[in-house]
Formats: sequence, C-alpha cells, structure tokens
Amino acid sequence: MTREEFKKLYDLLELANPGEYDYNGEDTISNEVRRGIWVSIINLEDTQGKDSWSDCYDLRNANGKLWERHVLDLQGKRLEIIEDVKRAAEKVFSHE
Repeated sequence: MTREEFKKLYDLLELANPGEYDYNGEDTISNEVRRGIWVSIINLEDTQGKDSWSDCYDLRNANGKLWERHVLDLQGKRLEIIEDVKRAAEKVFSHE
C-alpha cells in the first residue's frame, strides 16, 4: 500500500472511530486495546493491494508483560480492529 493509501485508510478509520486510532504519519496505525497494550497495523509498502499490511501486539507501557488472563480479550479486540481495517481498505481501493 502506498503511503497515501495508508493515510486514506487511517482517515477512514478515524472517521468511523474518532480518537481510537493513532497514526505515526508513515507506516503504523495503532489502537490501544488495554492499558499499555496496543494492536498496531503495519504498512508493507513493498506489497501492493488492500491486504498489504500486517498486525502485531505492541507492549508499549505494559512492562514487557502480556498476561495470560489478557490473551483472549486481546485476541477478540484484535479481530475487531482487523475487521475495521478490512472494511476501510475496501473503501480505499473501491474509489480507485
């Protein structure tokens, strides 16, 4: 996905979910799913098309720990975020 397409993706996510997503202006869109634990969407600029991104857990302020009791909740929230991203990506690519 180009940087411009990724920015459009972020704009659509922000429009649908005001204040929930952070964008670093380059290649990462993040959503805090639990205190200190984020799901980040990483743009893979070398790959073209609507599925040219990947996701990961980002333990920013979680003291480097992902507790087992959080895992199921985090997986559910991650799937919700991925569905939001897929819907927004469809809109980005349907306008081209």
